[in-house]
Amino acid sequence: PPLWRCPGEPNPDGVHRWRTDYNSDTILRYGDAPGNLTQTASIAESVTDHTITLTGLTPFTQYYYQIESTNEGGSDSAGTDTTHYFKTSPSPGARSPARIWVIGDSGTTSTDKMNVYNAYRTRTGSTHTDAWLMLGDNAYSSGTDSEFQAAVFDAYPELLRNTVLWSCRGNHESDYGHDTVYTGIHHFPTAGECGGVASNTELYYSFDHGNIHFISLNTSGPGDIDDFPGNGGMIDWLEADLKATDKDWIIAYMHHGPYTKGSHNSDTEDRHIKSRHYMTPLLERYGVDLVLAGHSHSYERSMLINGHHSNMSTGDSTSSNFVIDVHGVDTGNGSTLGSVDASGNFQTSGASGSYEKPLATGAAGTVYSIVGASGKLSSWSNGSTNLVNPAPHPVFIVNLRVMGSMLINVDGNSLNAQYVDQNNDIRDDFTIIKGTTVQVTATDDSFGEFGVDDTASFTLIRTGATSLAETIHYTISGSATPGSDYTPILTGSVSYSSGETSKVITVTRVADDLAEGGESLIVTLEASQQIAGTGGVLRDRYFLGSSATDNATLADSPSQHWWFNHFGATTLNQTLWESDTDNDGLAHLMEYALGGTVGTNDIGLLPTHQLNGNAFELHYQKNNALTDITYTVSSTTDLSAGGWTTEAVTTTLDGPENPTGVESYKASVDVPPTQPKRFLRLEITPVAP
Repeated sequence: PPLWRCPGEPNPDGVHRWRTDYNSDTILRYGDAPGNLTQTASIAESVTDHTITLTGLTPFTQYYYQIESTNEGGSDSAGTDTTHYFKTSPSPGARSPARIWVIGDSGTTSTDKMNVYNAYRTRTGSTHTDAWLMLGDNAYSSGTDSEFQAAVFDAYPELLRNTVLWSCRGNHESDYGHDTVYTGIHHFPTAGECGGVASNTELYYSFDHGNIHFISLNTSGPGDIDDFPGNGGMIDWLEADLKATDKDWIIAYMHHGPYTKGSHNSDTEDRHIKSRHYMTPLLERYGVDLVLAGHSHSYERSMLINGHHSNMSTGDSTSSNFVIDVHGVDTGNGSTLGSVDASGNFQTSGASGSYEKPLATGAAGTVYSIVGASGKLSSWSNGSTNLVNPAPHPVFIVNLRVMGSMLINVDGNSLNAQYVDQNNDIRDDFTIIKGTTVQVTATDDSFGEFGVDDTASFTLIRTGATSLAETIHYTISGSATPGSDYTPILTGSVSYSSGETSKVITVTRVADDLAEGGESLIVTLEASQQIAGTGGVLRDRYFLGSSATDNATLADSPSQHWWFNHFGATTLNQTLWESDTDNDGLAHLMEYALGGTVGTNDIGLLPTHQLNGNAFELHYQKNNALTDITYTVSSTTDLSAGGWTTEAVTTTLDGPENPTGVESYKASVDVPPTQPKRFLRLEITPVAP
């Protein structure tokens, strides 16, 4: 065990299966640590093939387990160490990183086959394998129970203890009368338990892992490979399943691929031709990203292609009809690391860059790969035993007679695949970047509704397939009343043109007289969806990054903030500022400007004056923290005539410096005995918002 785990939310199920030599009961203990197996599931029925379902599991969580069986010979158990664990799938749609191992035609017991396995174990190290795909012909030569024991269970014991194994049926499982062995050993979902549409058969099915949708197709047995649209069989199920999925990535796998010139020829062999008739057009129409197959005992990998098939008919779609300018969406090698040279060696030069395709779009390009050399090699279909095929199928840009397996990493909007040989060397590499990832970051930690800082800038950062145009939806909102702080609250869309990677939203201040307390300006990116193909469900058009939202604080002016803290929310006006509700002889504006306190007799804070020789002086306090208040001292010789002016007034600091707090100032005007008398006035004025 385990066989598979359903990504239900919030409580996924897990199905576990094992075999004993004697009829025994079924007990499975599990928990969060090898020494803490506190939960138990059991079945009293005495059997040799044990299947048990666990329910109420937490998504994306690692559990350790022990299996037990009691029989006439005593008790047997396995587990209670760090290698016996299972990890539940992420919640449906969760964009969690995933590692996938792919092997095809691995049904031998050869040393080379074991070298392929050990190379993968060395390369993946302690990283958990989230899905393991077998592409058929898993047990040579006729798929018997004993052959499965030798080629699968005895060969891969370490990985089988903690990894979900998924398979499609190969001809060596279907052509020799041992169908019930294949379906009896495996336990695949038939009722859509793991996502997807119910198939009601283990010969083809689908499942989800986070944001990846997998589809297993049957190209080996009669009926399914001969199916056609409208017949109610596999082809109709396939279209229904593709329509129903809303996942970001779709990977399909089968035994007989639509294209190969490996040890088999897709131009002449019936099962390959039939897979192109009705499967391939649907896979491309609904946006499948990667199609994996075996059967040919070699490695072949295509460029990003679309449309090289018979368009849901039985028309000719042989390799001679491939037109690279028509069917080649991206004819590069799809790698950011290097390229495969003419001799079949991977070199760190010649990389043409990732394949890019939009998200949630059908017929935008698919990569096809034959991974059929995980157990043995055969000559090319033309009889050559060269390392590189001298006459490859034109869709393929990599063709190698090299034992190996494929390692796939999916993370966000990136899918990277590498072909790793039996010596643990990379022999091919390609990446598909699907859509783009967008996140927003506030460039101002805070800003206010006053003064010179009257804008808030937000940078939308875009990564991924930046050569593709994207429309990014956003909202800008806050706690203030629409039409007061923002006129109106901004909503809409930001369109990225080809090659752009970022946008800046600038929010211009709408000044007001509101004392309303602190607010936040929140910028939130919204998911945008569309239908891929015809009649399907909505899928996301782009990925939202980890910073899909950010905010900056929105502060009142200092005077508004002071008023809000003392009296609550209101629309400020001159009458309110000139009132004196605590009857201490100072209007609220004076209390605010001179550092007074509401409810306290602040009469002592009033400015004072004195005659100092020929100088008439006015002494007052100024709070430098109040950026929305001006202090002006002016003079006149005639109160009745006005004529106030600052020209004759000299203002100087009259105490310690305190640039951000309260300072004492002295304003003076000379009054010689022969000059008319003078009057001084301190004017305190709020800055208009």
